Amino acid sequence: MTPLISAEPSDEGYVAFRQKALSTTAAELHIDAKANEAFGLVADIAMPQGIITIVVLKDGDVSLYNSKGGFRLGGKVSEEIRKAAKQALVTATAQIPKMNKAGDFSVPLPGHSKVYVLTPVGTLADQADSTHMDEKRPIYTLMAAIDPVITGFRHLEPAYKDAP
Repeated sequence: MTPLISAEPSDEGYVAFRQKALSTTAAELHIDAKANEAFGLVADIAMPQGIITIVVLKDGDVSLYNSKGGFRLGGKVSEEIRKAAKQALVTATAQIPKMNKAGDFSVPLPGHSKVYVLTPVGTLADQADSTHMDEKRPIYTLMAAIDPVITGFRHLEPAYKDAP
């Protein structure tokens, strides 16, 4: 049976964006963060319509990209997204002791999700099948923290439809 989506993204812009998000440092962003503090959170969700990647950064930048093309910027234009993103980073910082150093930066397989927590001392990660997440795992807590960010983007949708 053919998977609903490819395990590899088809949009070059998405690939470059995701790579930049995963390799950026707090110093590059001029963000002051302690060693045990999240300055960024990257969540990949493999869905039938593509891989959705949400990036939350401590400097207020928040964006959502689709591996099949298209993106949304929201952190600087929506108070709802900005507040949700700030809380997601607080949650990410709390999950740091439960996470492992990232060794695999590939996109998730169909039906799976991955989260990356960016810290000044390295990137941490967790992943799981999207339909069977163990609520004791960091990914469960972090995906729940990202959900209000996604909701904020949904609330912006009418504004994006009117844009040129």
